[in-house]
This record gives sequence, structure tokens and C-alpha cells, in this order.
Amino acid sequence: MPVQSPVAFGEPAAWDAQAAIAERKQVSVLFADLVGFTTMSESRDAEEVREQLTEYFSLATDVITRYGGTVEKF
Repeated sequence: MPVQSPVAFGEPAAWDAQAAIAERKQVSVLFADLVGFTTMSESRDAEEVREQLTEYFSLATDVITRYGGTVEKF
């Protein structure tokens, strides 16, 4: 029997039990808060804030990947 694609957005696709193989992994999750960011960003130009965030994202990504991490999102 062929697998049918979903009819409407949000409707679950047909599920193939043989293709879904469970795997247990141990993970660490990092959450970071930039203390004072809202106050700082309110008093600065948007381009300056963007530059600072870009620099932070770059540095954070370098450190995270150096230790084998993966950045999912900022």
C-alpha cells in the first residue's frame, strides 16, 4: 500500500513504523541570557545593536563548535 501525503497543512503524514528507528542520546542544552540587553538596545541605534549581536553570535558559535556542540538557533 503506497504512503499517502497529507491532505491539508497541519495534518499528520502517513507514518512508516519500519523507517522510524528510536535512538537514545545524551545531550546537554545551553540557554543563555544577555543581562541588560533590552535596556542597552533601547538606547542604541538598531544597526549598532545588530553589529553587537552578530559579533556575539560569531563568538558563541566558535566556542560551542570548538567543544563539539551544535547551534540549533539563537
